Amino acid sequence: MMPQRDKEKQMDMQKYLQRINYDGPIDNQATTLYELCACHYSHVPFEYLDVFGGPRRSMNLDEIYNRVVNEKRGGLCCEINALFAWLLRKLKFEVEFIQMQLYNKKTDSYDGDLEHMVLLVTCKNDEKFIANISGCAFVRPLALIDMKTQVQRCGAYRLRKETDDVYLI
Repeated sequence: MMPQRDKEKQMDMQKYLQRINYDGPIDNQATTLYELCACHYSHVPFEYLDVFGGPRRSMNLDEIYNRVVNEKRGGLCCEINALFAWLLRKLKFEVEFIQMQLYNKKTDSYDGDLEHMVLLVTCKNDEKFIANISGCAFVRPLALIDMKTQVQRCGAYRLRKETDDVYLI
C-alpha cells in the first residue's frame, strides 16, 4: 500500500532534517545518502509495540510525519521507509519502493510473502543503492553492484544478481 497524503497539512523538510540531526549538504550525491541514512537510523527508532494492542496504524504520510517528527517517535519499516522516501524525493533523489524477502534457514528457501519494504535509491550519476533505515538487516545503503563485498558494522554483504529484477543479499 502506498502512503497517502492529506493535502491540507504541511510537512516541513527542514524540521525533518533537524529531527534526524542532519546538517550536511542538500544534494542527491551518494555521500549525502549515506549520511542521511546514518542520521535517520541513529535518531528514529524502529517501533512496533503498538501493533500488539496499541492504536491502529495508518499509512497516511502526514500522520507518520507527525508521529516521527513532531512527537519524536519511530515507526514500522513501511512507515519510516515511506517517510524517508518522501524526504529523499524532496532532495531530488529518485526513489522506488521494493520488496525484500528474508532467507529462512529452517526451510532452506526465501519466504514468498512480502517480508520487508526497502528503498531503491538512484543518486546523481545514476548510482543505485538499496536503502533501509528501519534496523532490519543492513543499516548503510548497499550499492547495487553485482558481487561486490560491502562491509558494515553488523556484517559483510554481497548482492548477487539473479535476474534483471532479483538480487540476493
